[in-house]
Amino acid sequence: MDLNISRHGVQRILTKFQQHKTLDDLQKSGRPQRNDYRYERLFIRDSRCHPKKTARKLQIYWRSSKPTSVSIVKSILRKYELLGRIAAKKPFLNKQYIRSRLNWCKAYSNVDPSLWNDVMFIDECRLELFGRRMEYVRRPKETRFHEKYTTKSMKFGGGGVLLWGAIEEDGTKILIKCPDRLNFNGYIDVLNKGLLSIYDRNDIFKQDNAPCHKLRVASSFIDNLWNMQFK
Repeated sequence: MDLNISRHGVQRILTKFQQHKTLDDLQKSGRPQRNDYRYERLFIRDSRCHPKKTARKLQIYWRSSKPTSVSIVKSILRKYELLGRIAAKKPFLNKQYIRSRLNWCKAYSNVDPSLWNDVMFIDECRLELFGRRMEYVRRPKETRFHEKYTTKSMKFGGGGVLLWGAIEEDGTKILIKCPDRLNFNGYIDVLNKGLLSIYDRNDIFKQDNAPCHKLRVASSFIDNLWNMQFK
């Protein structure tokens, strides 16, 4: 108790000394480890620079310099907490979009939360008819959404069904099937079908910068629509 060692630990030390007359670490049974620190660091650096390389690809790449098995490569990667995971999917954004989104968040970060009670958010979403290939990535913990560990996806890529939806703070929502290619005529038709049934005079209409949203014809139609409804 004085040495903060358990009773079992003291017994194990005494037994070791009685049998081998030493307290030094003894040679362990089994095959000795073949990897040195430098060899492990080469694997780790390669995996961090190319996180989508599988253990098999790493093993093949380094096989000529020092032969090893895939299981040993995996154990080295796990030792440094580079764990195999399915890459998270995030929309592809160029630098301009990233900067615009960041500026928008900063501008509205300190507003009164009650502002969002009157905001109606609308957007389009394509539901894919065919599943997309999953991509594995090896990454440290708590880095799922870091740029280099994600798989990029295009918003309207592949075959599927295009849907338009609107939602408000109180849970009011609506979903409308859209044409496969949504131009301003199709967008106006969708607004006629879905928006007027849930829109209120006090609602703040919030949409993104999709091409069909930004056309002057579509904006004028929306303004005239509100004037006709509430004149």
